[in-house]
Amino acid sequence: MVNKEIKHGIPSARIVLGGFSQGGGLSLYSGLTYTRPFAGIVTPSSWLPLHKQFQEAKLNSDNVPIFQIHGDLDPIVCYESAQLTACILLPSMQNVTFKTYCGLLHTGSDAVMNAIKHVVTEWMQ
Repeated sequence: MVNKEIKHGIPSARIVLGGFSQGGGLSLYSGLTYTRPFAGIVTPSSWLPLHKQFQEAKLNSDNVPIFQIHGDLDPIVCYESAQLTACILLPSMQNVTFKTYCGLLHTGSDAVMNAIKHVVTEWMQ
């Protein structure tokens, strides 16, 4: 999908990857192992799959912004998995934001959507 957009003239640095839950994990891993940098990666209620192999697989720039959002009461993707992801990313990445939403389950909210909108707007300026 990304290669198709690039062929249509959209530079990877103007593409934001994102997904919820497993889709966020796929976006995160794919975005950081792709050969070109992206505008950013948004991962609500997600985690980094294959985290033990991540450092060897990582190809992308260390300054790709990552906005990770997680509810502390998520019963599907436990909060600790999201925290582990942040702990793995923070030492090797320059622009990682981890935001906790107290009381949030495995779902979105108006506050989450507004935060994503705000961050993506900043990235695209």
